[in-house]
Amino acid sequence: MKSSFIAYVDESGYEGFVFNADGSGSSRWFVLSAAVIRQTNNLQMVSCLKEVRAYLRLLLKQAEANPSQVQIDRTVIDPERISAVEHSKLAGLQVADAVASGFHFALKVNRYGETETGYLPHLKKTIYRHKAAALGYGLKLWPEDFATVKAKAPEALKIEGL
Repeated sequence: MKSSFIAYVDESGYEGFVFNADGSGSSRWFVLSAAVIRQTNNLQMVSCLKEVRAYLRLLLKQAEANPSQVQIDRTVIDPERISAVEHSKLAGLQVADAVASGFHFALKVNRYGETETGYLPHLKKTIYRHKAAALGYGLKLWPEDFATVKAKAPEALKIEGL
């Protein structure tokens, strides 16, 4: 029996167990994401990823022209490393990676004490929910509950209310 959905799974965050006070080293966050796509929509994802590349290229050009308005770290954003391929080449893994990275960077505090929460409003729209609740359903924390995690890592407040 052929499935009507495809699940693409990816991770972000595990870099060993080196935790430095300045925020460098390993992340305290490990994010595992799954992008579940209807099989009939799988090819549309390829087109979407092509548009994401064209948008990133535009932002890079704007950053060059006016760095005070658009700030992009070219060592992190490289549109040429984003590829859209036929569904047989697992383009859905790129979506899963984007989801994992979005949550990871929303939680990971960098050496300047900042997190990148810009992806959360976009991800919020697609998180699986049960009776309007994402936490515990489409968004799971492990091995501790959310209250314990918040007490230990205040940056986790960024995902409250998703």
